[in-house]
Amino acid sequence: SEQCDSPGQLPFHALYHIYDATCASNDPTGLVYDPNNQIFHIFYQKHLERGVVYGHVISSDLVHYERVPSSIVNGPDEYDEGAIYSGSGTLVNDTIFQIYPGICTASNSSTCGPGGVTLDMTSVSPLLDPKGENYTKSAYNPLLKTTIEGRDPSSAWQVADGSWRLVLADATLLASDDFVSWEVR
Repeated sequence: SEQCDSPGQLPFHALYHIYDATCASNDPTGLVYDPNNQIFHIFYQKHLERGVVYGHVISSDLVHYERVPSSIVNGPDEYDEGAIYSGSGTLVNDTIFQIYPGICTASNSSTCGPGGVTLDMTSVSPLLDPKGENYTKSAYNPLLKTTIEGRDPSSAWQVADGSWRLVLADATLLASDDFVSWEVR
């Protein structure tokens, strides 16, 4: 397989850019800071034979990185079986949530809807798993069915009444009172 830094080749990556040794990385995303362990978690799309999954690195200073085996992978459920695309990270009550678009394999099924894209969530407790190696997909997945334009969620933010908001790439505003049930606003 192709390597980014094969012997005899000059590296083509930037000095401080997150990259994968197979040249199959894209879209660093899902940045979230864990203040308890003083660790930044950064994810990226990792293109593999089985689809797009999340690569994962951690850093205490955003200069030096440690590659972490990511437990956020597509499938086996239909809602993200095709791939996982760029998502976002949010820290809520000492839990790191990653909200991401899943690409369905059956675009017109009852799970996936006509757009073939779902909005899904996975989480980890950094108090129990500081490096974030054991994410668990939400039992509520898919959170929403959307279209290809409704991907790339922003990090969520809390508003004055305590509820949550996030925006999708197509400028759709989503709201949640409990960080589990999301609706279009």
